[in-house]
Amino acid sequence: MKKILCFIIFFFALTLGVSAEYNIVNDVGFNYGGNKIDHFYDLDFFSDGSYVVVGDTRSTFREIAVNGNYPDAILAIFDNNNNLVKEWSWGNGEENSVEEFFSVRVVDDNSFLVLASDASGTKYAIKYNKNGTEMWSTELGSNSASIDTYSHSFIYIEEDGNYLIASNSLTAKKIRRLNDAGTILKDIEFPNYFSETNKIVEVDDNYIVAGTNNTAGSLALYEVSKEGTITDTQVFNSATFSKIYDIDVMGDNLLLSLDAGICSEDCVFDNDDRGVIVIVDKGYNIIKKASLGVSSFISTHVLEDKIAVVEQVATTHSNIYYFDFDLNLLAKYEYKINNGHVLFHEAKINPVNNTLYVAASFDAQYGNIGNNGDYDGVVMSFNPVYAEKNDDLVLDVIDDDSKKDSVDATEEENTKTTGTVENPDTGVFIGIGLAILSIIGLAIVLINKRKMYKI
Repeated sequence: MKKILCFIIFFFALTLGVSAEYNIVNDVGFNYGGNKIDHFYDLDFFSDGSYVVVGDTRSTFREIAVNGNYPDAILAIFDNNNNLVKEWSWGNGEENSVEEFFSVRVVDDNSFLVLASDASGTKYAIKYNKNGTEMWSTELGSNSASIDTYSHSFIYIEEDGNYLIASNSLTAKKIRRLNDAGTILKDIEFPNYFSETNKIVEVDDNYIVAGTNNTAGSLALYEVSKEGTITDTQVFNSATFSKIYDIDVMGDNLLLSLDAGICSEDCVFDNDDRGVIVIVDKGYNIIKKASLGVSSFISTHVLEDKIAVVEQVATTHSNIYYFDFDLNLLAKYEYKINNGHVLFHEAKINPVNNTLYVAASFDAQYGNIGNNGDYDGVVMSFNPVYAEKNDDLVLDVIDDDSKKDSVDATEEENTKTTGTVENPDTGVFIGIGLAILSIIGLAIVLINKRKMYKI
């Protein structure tokens, strides 16, 4: 009898620990730059885990010379232990230069492509090798956007080695195809209201293009053939201030992050969806969505068994989320500085350790991450660490018309910080309850049999 009761107690305790959560741990955080304004906007990895980061600076430090209080495009390479290997500036020491590197894509282990903008707003694609030598530079066009305003963009490498480049302008709605020598081969033109292209993915031998629309536009995806012809358009909302931040392929579905804008009629997404991640099928039907609140920028990354989400909120703070593939929240953490700004920009996954890295900008000390002046460029890495269950908390996850209460984030002022949010699966608890009842029933049967034998 005692053995049976001990087994029941042991199994009961074991089943109570089935539900679990994740801690978000940031392992890397360092300030980069001088005593003025420095930003990191984007980064990408070489195959050994070393990486290149791009941005701009108004500071003079080490090998970087800036003449006057103007931003200069800056680039830095770090090894896989986050040690600075090389840095240089596009217009090093030039008087009254106004320049920015705003996007980067590694081509191979010895070269990479950057998108740049100069004082006139002219955009360039520039290919460098890893030691800093410029291999070629191609002018892409100009726009009317402020040079000092970070703009999202993309560089897509096609199977034949050509590049599809969207440099984001308010006047030139196009994607340019370049060959590996930097020669422009073709322009893919978009409707006038399609002002910025933020991401391109390949689906069923076509491209799906997503981006930002101007105030007279609509929330839309464009299907583009490999030859560069627009073959289909999916409009979700005709709304002002609408935008699709990011798009990823997730199995047979697409994962979108978006701002639905201000919609007056025929809205697939309502006006409460000012920051939302959405799973849609290939027919663009909504499977599930999760609301994040009001977002300024969202970047999504599909990992082997979960989704990583980077969210910038206004100009003050940023959030990191991890979801499972059903958009159940595994963890969330808010990064915020009192009277300061934490700006998370583009992010990439380290191919060596599958860790999320973010190019960021801080204008104050954060834990042990120092501050040299105004804004400093910062690289942060994040990893979800399995932990025991504490609280049963959920995010505002919306499955069709159902809606749940949101969760207030927590904050902590350490270099290595963790935050947790638990979203238990109801089915797990039902299974646990049934298992416990089965064990108790089995125990009763065994006890009764024991009594029968004694008689």
